[in-house]
Amino acid sequence: MAGPFHDAAQRLLEGLKAGMYQAGLDIMYVSEAEVPVDTATLKLSARVQEPIRVGDNIECEIGYGYGSELNPKTGQPASSYAVPVHERLDQFHEPPTKAKFLEDPVYGYASLYGETIAVTMRMAAEGTLSYRLDIGPSDAVRHGGGLGGDERRAAIMAAARGISRADVIV
Repeated sequence: MAGPFHDAAQRLLEGLKAGMYQAGLDIMYVSEAEVPVDTATLKLSARVQEPIRVGDNIECEIGYGYGSELNPKTGQPASSYAVPVHERLDQFHEPPTKAKFLEDPVYGYASLYGETIAVTMRMAAEGTLSYRLDIGPSDAVRHGGGLGGDERRAAIMAAARGISRADVIV
């Protein structure tokens, strides 16, 4: 029999999952601006997976190389070249694209992660949380990126580039 504490715990768990998913979308928002684009196959392979429970942990996987679309130039899936494109610092990419197009946004977002989780957990506790897991990062970018609007996206971009949020003008 589920009681009020069980229900509250479930809401908080959903808040945690929503925050992790939102963080993944925010990171991917920055990453998609930095991923090198030749044929767009790599960019289209970006995913933010639904958070899942693994033992005592909640995990939310983000990355590139998902899907079955083939690069029209090479005939290979993005999964076969996503890691080398990400890791090879000796290759030139037309700015703003670059190597480390996922790693850098992950580290840049670190200062916003706790805030994102706190907001979604508070919303879950208050019963005001609603989020969608049926959109991918590109869709989220086109539809406003989830929590917040232009000001939030500017703060995300600033954090990813190591700029103080106080220096951001929206």
